[in-house]
Amino acid sequence: MSVCLRTCMHRCITCMHIAYTLRTRCDEKIPGLTSKMSNAAIRIRVVDGSVANVDWRRGAKAGDLLLAACRDAGLSNASAKHFALAREREPRRPARVYADDDEIDVADVDCLVLRKWIPIDTISIERKLANRDDVALRLLFHEARDDVERGKLRPSDDQIAELESYCDPAFPVQKQYLFLCHELNGYATIELTRCRLAEPVVLDADDRRRLEKGLRVKLTVAKTGLEISRDFDDVGERLLFVVWQRIRRWRTSTDDGETFGYEVRLGSGNFVWVLLETDQAFYVCTVVQTITGQLKKEFDGPESFLARPLGESSSSSKSFRNQLFSGVGKDCDFSEI
Repeated sequence: MSVCLRTCMHRCITCMHIAYTLRTRCDEKIPGLTSKMSNAAIRIRVVDGSVANVDWRRGAKAGDLLLAACRDAGLSNASAKHFALAREREPRRPARVYADDDEIDVADVDCLVLRKWIPIDTISIERKLANRDDVALRLLFHEARDDVERGKLRPSDDQIAELESYCDPAFPVQKQYLFLCHELNGYATIELTRCRLAEPVVLDADDRRRLEKGLRVKLTVAKTGLEISRDFDDVGERLLFVVWQRIRRWRTSTDDGETFGYEVRLGSGNFVWVLLETDQAFYVCTVVQTITGQLKKEFDGPESFLARPLGESSSSSKSFRNQLFSGVGKDCDFSEI
């Protein structure tokens, strides 16, 4: 058996073990942990398969648990701000990212994962982390390798061979692996797979271009805007790309399953909603708010920014106005449907 084949088999077995461990931890509650407890010792999964041991108490703030988990994992204080606690009931599919002031309920502590949180300016920040913090480098390497193995990143044959050489157990070079991944298309984006359109999307006034309800799509969030593409083949045909300046608002809802939607001004001047059924609705809402907030700061200065809630928000539905919206900018890009 060749070295490359053995390496790939070992890598697959390792990933299957990590995925099984994560799934087990979410399906089977931590032994002895009950809703009546006021404090407990919990274990927070780290993306490299290790565990951070943290003391949890009722009413604990996510920011405190995050710092404790980062310390136990060996991350420096300067690196900790680029990581977050996520709730994952399924491996690699964050359902929520906790803000520092959020309280973490006892029902969620067994599904916590410590992972990177760099939705914008990803590559420049990761290069700085990789050069100053060996633990941060290790965690970033594991997330990058996972992106390659699950198909988000698509290296060429030559790049695959180079990446495999960097994973040689006898002489691993994680920084070179990470930096090569930085050169791959789509690295600095966040993808949500297995989404479905909750309603049809009419892309022109004559109804000649439309996306049908129930179509399975992938949502990609980038610094430039939002894109949906087909999600049932390897090609991933682009269906609709919209820059942030053409997105007027977005919302999440739990009225009929979890949905994330955003309202788009098309080149014709018409407004349409893109509504997606996804178990990652609250996660992507946080990603969108973070990216648009940072962009607003870059445009207007260092003042703090929060997406402004709209009046129709309720306990099951929350809407946010995009302060980057101008109604102009690059035309929406969509393929012939």
